[in-house]
Amino acid sequence: MLNPVLDKKGKENTTRPKPLTLTTWLNKTGARETYRYCNPTGGKYTWKNSISQTRIDQIWVTSELREDIIESEIEDMEFRTGSDHNLIWAHINLFDIQRFKHKATRQRKMNRRKVFKYREATQKNWEDYSKTLDNLLRKNIYEEKELVNSDTTEEKIEEQINRRWEDLVRAILKAADEHLPHKMIIVSREEAKKITPKNPRFEDLRNLRRIARKARSNNGIIIDGIDQLLINTQIQEINRRQETEIPEITEM
Repeated sequence: MLNPVLDKKGKENTTRPKPLTLTTWLNKTGARETYRYCNPTGGKYTWKNSISQTRIDQIWVTSELREDIIESEIEDMEFRTGSDHNLIWAHINLFDIQRFKHKATRQRKMNRRKVFKYREATQKNWEDYSKTLDNLLRKNIYEEKELVNSDTTEEKIEEQINRRWEDLVRAILKAADEHLPHKMIIVSREEAKKITPKNPRFEDLRNLRRIARKARSNNGIIIDGIDQLLINTQIQEINRRQETEIPEITEM
C-alpha cells in the first residue's frame, strides 16, 4: 500500500504502516506507479474483502518511461472472473523507444572491458596478489594419480587438463580483481579488433597452454631431444620472467 489515506478504505487502523523497502527503493530510482501517476486523487482499489478495500496490485515503470504513461485504470472483475482482485492496466507510449531503437542497437555493439593498471600497482598490491593467487591455486590442486592412472582414458585426461587450465585462469583473474588497480572501459567492436600489445604475462600463459596441449596430444609418445629442449627453453624463460618454479620436462 502506497498511501494509507488514498489507497485503503474500511476498518480504521490507528497504526500508520511503514512503507515497504521495495516501494522506497523504487521511488528513489525515479520509478513511478502508473495508476497514482494518472489519478492523483483516484479512489479505486484492486483487492477487497467484507470489511476493507486496498490497492495492493500496482504497475511500476522506470524513470525513462514515466513521461510516456498515457493512461492507467482499475476495472472491477468480480462479475467477470469471480476474483477478489480487480484488474489494473496501463497504456504507455512506446513510439520513442521504437524510434530510437537504432541507438540502442549501437549501444549494444559496445562492450565493456576491464583494464588492469599494472603501472599503478604498488609492491604491496603485488604481494597481496601473489599470496591470494597461491592460496587459490592450492585449493584447486588435483591428485597426481588422476593423470597417471593407467586406466584413465584420453578423454578423461583432456577433461582434467582443461579443468586445471580453467582453474588457473579463474584464480589469476580473481586475485587480480581483489588486489590490482583497474578500471572499466567501453570499447566498440571496431576498436576491439585493433591490434594492441599484449601484456607479457598473457603471452607466457598462452605459451604454457600450448605446452599443455602438446603434452596432451603426445601422451604416451616419446619425443626426441630437440622438442624436449625447445619446450624446456620456453619454461626456463617463463620462470625467469615471472619468477616462477615450473618444473622442466624430463620425460614425455
